[in-house]
Amino acid sequence: MLSNYEYTLPEKLFDWPSYEIYKLEEILRLCNYWNIPVYQIRKRIHERFDELTNIYIWIETALEELYDAVIEHTEDYLYQNWDDFENPELLSGKIYRMKMQWEDFIDYSNSEFKEPLNKIDLFDNKDIVAERILNKLQEGKNDKAVNSEKT
Repeated sequence: MLSNYEYTLPEKLFDWPSYEIYKLEEILRLCNYWNIPVYQIRKRIHERFDELTNIYIWIETALEELYDAVIEHTEDYLYQNWDDFENPELLSGKIYRMKMQWEDFIDYSNSEFKEPLNKIDLFDNKDIVAERILNKLQEGKNDKAVNSEKT
């Protein structure tokens, strides 16, 4: 429940409908698992918006922070296990594009991730998560978004 975060979240967030509160709590649990403290999310919101009590801004920002952490860990995992992958240079390029085009991988309308992250349990061991992402990228999942060049 969000009550675990009651001292770090604005009180007005608890006035939103239960579905949004549940969604935020679910994302904050994942953020906690990936070592993203609530104050980091709050700081990022404060840097970008004046409104700290809009739950949708909290959900979107928490998703972005979570996405950043997962992709960064995946990149680190690739570099630590470089020789274990068939084409690590290609994977490195795909990860770089994922970092630059994160909006192609976050579905803000549903407050969730798109391929390849949506089929992966982010509560698994972090190295297993990274390996699954790299395997999906190697299989060519979401090549359209990963390979698209923004001009």
